[in-house]
Amino acid sequence: MLGDKIRTILATETSDMLKINRLTKDLEALFVQELYEATVGAVNRLYENKDDDNKGG
Repeated sequence: MLGDKIRTILATETSDMLKINRLTKDLEALFVQELYEATVGAVNRLYENKDDDNKGG
């Protein structure tokens, strides 16, 4: 009886940890994607500003 309770608790803990790990990986992927998009946007703006400077000067 106690063994069953322990197994149930361990199974629940393992399941929760797997969910947390999956969520963490998803959040990391989202962060990397957002960082990539922000970086690409910043680089594009730099090139646009550089082109504008070259046309004007």
